[in-house]
Amino acid sequence: MSKIESIKLKFISPVHFGRGREELYKTELIYHSDSLKSALYAVGFSLFDEWKNADYFFDNFQISSCFPYAGNELFLPKPQLKRKLKFSNANEDNASKKAKKIEFIEHTVFKKLVNSEKEEIAIDSNNISPDGAFICKSNSTFTLKDEKGNLTEFLFYKTEVQQRVNVPNEVEEIDSKPFYIDRIYFEKNCGLYFLAEFESEMIRSQVLQALKLLGENGIGTDRTVGNGQFDFNAITDVSDFNFGISGKTENHLLLGLYLPTIEEHQQIDFEKSHWSLLKRGGYMAGSSEEELMHLRKKSIYMFGEGSVLKSDKLLKGKFENLAPDWNNEKIHPVWRDGQCLLLKI
Repeated sequence: MSKIESIKLKFISPVHFGRGREELYKTELIYHSDSLKSALYAVGFSLFDEWKNADYFFDNFQISSCFPYAGNELFLPKPQLKRKLKFSNANEDNASKKAKKIEFIEHTVFKKLVNSEKEEIAIDSNNISPDGAFICKSNSTFTLKDEKGNLTEFLFYKTEVQQRVNVPNEVEEIDSKPFYIDRIYFEKNCGLYFLAEFESEMIRSQVLQALKLLGENGIGTDRTVGNGQFDFNAITDVSDFNFGISGKTENHLLLGLYLPTIEEHQQIDFEKSHWSLLKRGGYMAGSSEEELMHLRKKSIYMFGEGSVLKSDKLLKGKFENLAPDWNNEKIHPVWRDGQCLLLKI
């Protein structure tokens, strides 16, 4: 595996990552790798002639999904491994409940979990965040000391539900309808990051330029009203990242969304794999052609973050065009990339 870098996004506005139009009241905390790569492609397509060749763009670098960070601690998704988490000061019933709530694990703890050959891993309950979703390096990650020396706990982010109104157009004979959207506000020195592996310095430079522009445009839902904007500095916000994983087995841990080729699908031992599936599709809301925005893209299923697939062959994945079958000359490709960053564990 060549060099991997972590890239931090510092949000300057709230953000909403949708679960579909029916679930606007709740946001995801992960920004999936296929969405990020498509967003980068959309803003950089007009800047770089090489990107007009989709193979050049999608095949020349792999990324993870965007995961939370707090200060210098980077969190990774809980892997779907046969490891039992043993929490201090917790009976078996409470331990089971705690384990189900865990979503993210700090990198150094993640490394110990993945490298361990033991079926039971000891976790200090004091290092679990107040919401129960994060295993941190220490409890100092989510505690603050005031002037009197008293410690208070805090979350890395907070969510707030905003009421909006859906105003019908002149043709629709219906009343305005209110709806609610849940938005994330990140605390100071907290935000999202992703991991990237570039095949050349040229594609790296191009992607980082596109990322800077993407921060001004925003990611997620409701970008037109100022959601999802972030700052990014190509010098201070990019760092080398070392997993420190032995990689002795034939298991592949997915750090983004993965879409196998037919050949790769046949080479995966699903009886010895553990995975989740996510349906990807939705509307062409990001199209520059207004008349296409109401069209629904084709849908596909991808393997989700944290899935562990067993294969003795190299897994890479493929990218797919989800443009709808519609007789209109303005229809353009809608690419979804299932070539995420995979970690051999």
